[in-house]
Order: sequence, then C-alpha cells, then structure tokens
Amino acid sequence: MKILSVVFGVFFLTGGAFASGIMANEAWVRTAPPGAPLAGYFELRNHGDASSVLTGATAEGFTNTMLHRTVDQNGVMKMEHVTRVEVSPGETFSFQPGGYHIMLMKPEVDAKAGDSIPITLQFESGHAISVEFIVREAGATMSSEHSEMDHGGSHEYHSSHGDHSSHDSSHGHGGADGKIEVSGPDAPSLKVSTMNHGDGQWMLVLATTNFEFREDMADAEHQNGMGHAHLHIDGKKVARLYESHSMLPELEAGTHKITVGLFSNDHRPIWVNGSPVEETVTLEIE
Repeated sequence: MKILSVVFGVFFLTGGAFASGIMANEAWVRTAPPGAPLAGYFELRNHGDASSVLTGATAEGFTNTMLHRTVDQNGVMKMEHVTRVEVSPGETFSFQPGGYHIMLMKPEVDAKAGDSIPITLQFESGHAISVEFIVREAGATMSSEHSEMDHGGSHEYHSSHGDHSSHDSSHGHGGADGKIEVSGPDAPSLKVSTMNHGDGQWMLVLATTNFEFREDMADAEHQNGMGHAHLHIDGKKVARLYESHSMLPELEAGTHKITVGLFSNDHRPIWVNGSPVEETVTLEIE
C-alpha cells in the first residue's frame, strides 16, 4: 500500500471533479490495532449548482472499502452500509465519528500516525476525487493506546479478569480510591455483543444506559455518566473505545474471550453495587 509520510495540499482531483464543484477536505483516518479496519472521516462540499451523489470509494492497499453510517434503532446503536450520499448545491456533508464514515477493510500494512492514505471518492456522475487522508492517533475509535505500550515489537497488556481491584492501576490511573462507585437509578449498565460484518471481519457493539462516550473529555475530571471503555481480547488489553461500535482486529480461528469495561474520563473503572461495569462474551471464529 502506498502511504505517504508528507502531504502537500488537502486533496487531488481526477476525472474533472473540480469542474463538478465537489470538493473534499479535513480528511483523516483513525489509527487502529494491527490488522483491524480503519475508519475515515472528511467534509464533502458542493460548490456547484446541481446535487452531487457519492456512491463509493476505493483505497489502495485495502481489500474492500465501504460507506457506512451509525444509526440509533430503538435505543441501540447499529452500523449500516450506505450506497449513496447526496450533497445538495451549496451544502457541506460531514463524515464524522458517530455518524457517516468510510470503512477501510483488511489493511495490507499498518498505518501509523503522520502517514497518509490515498482514497478515491466515486460519484454517480462518473467524477472522482483522489484525497489524501492523514492518519491520526487522536480521535481513534480504537485509540492507539497500544502504541504507547509497545516496546520491542510486543505489546504490554493487562488483563481485566480476576482481581478487579487491579483495574488500570498498572497504567498510572485510578485516582485516590482507584475506582468510581455509582449507585441508584442513574447507575450505568453495559451490554456487549459481536456482529459478523462479513469478509472475515467482526464488529463490537456496546449498548449502554446512563453512559455517554466522550472522547473530548478524555483525561478531564470525572463526571457522572460519561467516559470511555477498555477492550480486552483473551485477557490482553487491546484498546480504548470511544464509540458504541468498533471493528475488532483480525483474529485467528478458535474461541476468543472479548471483555469490555466502562471507565471514567480520568481513567478509573466504574463500579456499580460493588462490581466493575464490564461484560465478557465468547466469540467463535471459524
């Protein structure tokens, strides 16, 4: 996959796209664990006098590229495949975390923060725009927290099983009492499930009550009802999660234990009725 370390300009145009009046900027891609799909975000601006319809995208070095959106269905956040996005004249359409995005499936190489990935946006009119998407650590659905712990090519992980009192203390977090105790009707809850996304990829789905994922508040003081989650796979810490939907890294065939726990803005585990708010599910990969 061609990944450029330096980007000159925001976008490049092909197929007469400039004449069509459609432009893309603020293009970036979230980092992810090795082998996991990447999510891309950008703004699509229509400076023309007719509607423009985005129908798909391709990315060098990825087996499949799809347009997705996150939707709320009866209180449950789900991911949907999108076949067209129409941008009216004079309007700007934003692809952003928690909404519309481009999913880049099965990367052939790891993309690191500071690199860029060329993605071609395809339109119903036949026009295309070639855009350089900058890879960023900040704002990742699965943040590159693992890269901070990477030494000598191996990851330092910490299990979420067993003695709950050890949650996150090894990461230098936890505050004075090491956890956040919540009780009463406003106590958060968590339900974890997985969904086969096709083409060998699995999606992690988190359903919560009384809890809001707030990446913008990471490292801030604790506030009830907001924070992030930690993902462990087979007892090994993989990533922080800042959204209800995340693509899992590619896993080998067999049985895997997927554990997710809720954490406060200041990185303390959230407890309810004397136990951490976390759940483990079993995932069978054929």
